[in-house]
Amino acid sequence: MSDVVEKFLKKGILISPDIKAKIKPEEVEEIATKLDEKSAVLTEDCYCFIRGKGVKVIEEYKKGEEVKRITNFVDFYNKRFEFLREILKAKLEVEKITSINKLNYGSVVVIGMVRERKEDGFTIEDSTGSVFCVSDKKMLEDEVIAVSGNFSKAGLKEEKIFYPDIPLSKKVNTTEDDCHAIFTKKFSKKPSRASYIFTFESSAKSLDGLKSWVITKKENVSKGQKRLGLNLPSVVDVDGIRIFVFETDQMDEIKKKLNMDDEKKIIISLLKRRHLSPFVYMNNDPYLLKEIPDIIFFAGSKSFFLNYKGVSVISVSGDKGFLVNLKTREYEELNEG
Repeated sequence: MSDVVEKFLKKGILISPDIKAKIKPEEVEEIATKLDEKSAVLTEDCYCFIRGKGVKVIEEYKKGEEVKRITNFVDFYNKRFEFLREILKAKLEVEKITSINKLNYGSVVVIGMVRERKEDGFTIEDSTGSVFCVSDKKMLEDEVIAVSGNFSKAGLKEEKIFYPDIPLSKKVNTTEDDCHAIFTKKFSKKPSRASYIFTFESSAKSLDGLKSWVITKKENVSKGQKRLGLNLPSVVDVDGIRIFVFETDQMDEIKKKLNMDDEKKIIISLLKRRHLSPFVYMNNDPYLLKEIPDIIFFAGSKSFFLNYKGVSVISVSGDKGFLVNLKTREYEELNEG
């Protein structure tokens, strides 16, 4: 019997075989003091939670931060445009990109913000002017794209559209040890193994006695330890994993404008645009993905889990939820009903 196992046994604590080699004898006292007094077994998830970095709010946005004045709107659009233009310039050959006011007939590449949509195309503009793009693509107002095509008197005949998108080089971040998180719309059951619970709705009764961290909306948080109430949208860090949490009432409008019904395809489309809610005008543009999250969690019309270029997207609806291993990004479906 190892010294670590023996030290824990003297304190009435059993230790999972998976982690006994990770713990040094001098760490036993500190770990034991952090365990809930009712805990009888030190599992890998519990160990991950104790030694982990914990929960840290990276960004949090409050109601009432809407952009209202015209001068603020100009600054708002300029910042969005400049940020996304730099991403697009890095993806394309800079020498081929032309300002709209310097367009010559022939093959061109321009970067602009979509302003007006029509049946046969859309208008984009940069700081120098605007041009109509003849296209059958479905676009969103205020998104920033690069367009390649042939420019003539009739306008710019679109041949290809480039989006800012998530880079293929994005690192897939994971926790060092097995560590589980529950993602659900309404939490009603006590988890068998989860260090963290992300939920949009919860009751004081369902949270009573939980040892897990609970991350939920500000108005749903109850008194007690390990409770974090957020104003949405928010970005939180959990053991080094960046998680973007949001709600949206724009999904129906986006479905209509993109002529899509599949929410999975819509979310991927928004990730390509690097913006999760293009028609929200709030200071600092919180839905603009300046830093790419590891996990995106939102309340949708259907529950699903998908991976896109290193980003895990979790949509929850009704009683369905997911238990996710933050080390492997593997998941299993839960029924919280």
